[in-house]
Amino acid sequence: MQQPHSLVNRSRGRRLRLGLSWSLLFICGFPAWAKDTVSPPESTPPLARRVIQQNECTPVNLPSRVPSTDLNHARLQSNGWCFAFAAADLFSYKTGTDVSATAIAAAYYHHAPVIERSLSKTLQNYGESIWSHKSIKTSDKEGGHITRVLRTVIDDGFVCAENGVRSQFGNIGDVSIDVYLEMMDKIEAAYWDLDDMDLEDFDDPSFTSTKAVQDGCIKNETLQASRIIFPGLELKDLVRVAQRSSRETFFYDLTRWGCKATRIPRGKQKYQTRRVDLMNREDADEKSAGDAGVKAIHEQLSKGNPVIISYSQNGLFDPAFSYRSMIRNNRPNPSEIDHASSVMGRRWNPSKQECEYQIKNSWGTDCSLYSPAYECKYGLIWASESQISDFVGEVTWLE
Repeated sequence: MQQPHSLVNRSRGRRLRLGLSWSLLFICGFPAWAKDTVSPPESTPPLARRVIQQNECTPVNLPSRVPSTDLNHARLQSNGWCFAFAAADLFSYKTGTDVSATAIAAAYYHHAPVIERSLSKTLQNYGESIWSHKSIKTSDKEGGHITRVLRTVIDDGFVCAENGVRSQFGNIGDVSIDVYLEMMDKIEAAYWDLDDMDLEDFDDPSFTSTKAVQDGCIKNETLQASRIIFPGLELKDLVRVAQRSSRETFFYDLTRWGCKATRIPRGKQKYQTRRVDLMNREDADEKSAGDAGVKAIHEQLSKGNPVIISYSQNGLFDPAFSYRSMIRNNRPNPSEIDHASSVMGRRWNPSKQECEYQIKNSWGTDCSLYSPAYECKYGLIWASESQISDFVGEVTWLE
């Protein structure tokens, strides 16, 4: 098995990193390289099945129930943070506020040492810590555990609004991943300069951000990057946070400082995470495993609950791809389950005579990334029951 350290596709200059799932290591894939570097195994047609009948497949459009959010458009994930963007979708729906995926990822990685200890049996085979090493930049931390990221947010008792800690730009946020990562790096790299500044200087009305740049206290590009990701923070706030934190916790502390918090239930009323594992079932070689995934998705949507699916991104490029068939043919490869997205809708497709489910991916709004066999709008993809049942490995939701 590959060690969970960064891999570099040097021919394309794309970073490809591994992260932890509950029972496997998976990649939160990027569409920019996926078509070139992902070679789906030899496909077999999906199993012929129909678990959900037409009279059961009533229309569900969860984003329409929370018009205060932008859930009708796919966001563009920052590096391998598909798990954080999927979690942000669930909490956006629950709170009626666009939730920052960046703040969720920062909180998750801040608690990484605790998460690592709880996953010590998995990690002991890999030696060096995955996330908590002090030299690792926030932008280089990738991949995550779906259930644990949800629990991290639940334990915090609040979520941060997108307009306080930005994960995207504009209304639907199609911006280069590299640009976003560079901005994060610039902010973190400025820690020592900010820590050296004197807060008393800000008592002088003539000491403005412009003067600080002119005096060489901070680079203008760094200041601009901080204003984009943390629109509510001024230079004085950055200095104050730097002086109250450490180099390793600086970015996380900035997300807390810039957070426009929305409280979520705590105590007896707090959310509970629920999960259906389709990877480690005794009947995983039978269609009943895939059927269980479809039923879980269908039941939760009927209850008004969005879900997160962990699945193979190969299925987004090749609708005939079947992870289940790999198991049936004794060629299981858990690393194929390498992506996570939320599911927010349901409808009946009369031409296919199947129930379809709307996958809200986190690769932006460009539909040309996907197989033309899928109907796609604003990065939201309709996948049939048979397709879902064949490439999904896990279903997770909140109650």
